[in-house]
Amino acid sequence: MVLPTGNKSYKAVFTDKKSYSKKELHERLWTKKMIDDFLTEHDGVEFSNHVGWPRYVYHAERVVEIEKSEEFKIAMEKSLKRRGLSS
Repeated sequence: MVLPTGNKSYKAVFTDKKSYSKKELHERLWTKKMIDDFLTEHDGVEFSNHVGWPRYVYHAERVVEIEKSEEFKIAMEKSLKRRGLSS
């Protein structure tokens, strides 16, 4: 389903699959750049009557698979060191 809003169209996918929002990805220590690099396309959009703007979601299965990849592990390690979060 495509929902037109002004000059943009949002892909709205309604699913029962476990998904993560960008906020939840940040809680898993993802950065904006990591989201842009590894999750180039969102898997769905949720709309809230309370907020008024779309919430992009990414299927948990896909997120976990990416987190297992060597490329992601290297990027996460560099990111944690840069942010002073590594031990």
